[in-house]
Amino acid sequence: MTRDQKIVAAGAASGIVSMAVAMWMLSTLLPPPGPKSLAGALAYAARWLAFAALPLFAMIAAVGNARFLGEAIDPTRSAEDRTMIVNGRVADNTTQQSFQHSGIRSLEFT
Repeated sequence: MTRDQKIVAAGAASGIVSMAVAMWMLSTLLPPPGPKSLAGALAYAARWLAFAALPLFAMIAAVGNARFLGEAIDPTRSAEDRTMIVNGRVADNTTQQSFQHSGIRSLEFT
């Protein structure tokens, strides 16, 4: 493996380990779902969906701030730089994942 590949592999491995530790910690620290009714389960899921939407809010804010503070304030002029295009794609992907996640979570309890 090249030096760059080793750096990426180490980063990926540390990300996987960090995610596993975070999921274990969250599963032990989070309160139990509460009532076993459908309404109680949906209310419990809705609270955590709001938390899961934080990355979406952060990406929308990043794109909005970059547009407001830069030359691309008018999106019809195509003045976006490469960073803004990538951030826009990340925001789009995060939106799709958030809606899929909320749909799956809602169907899980019905």
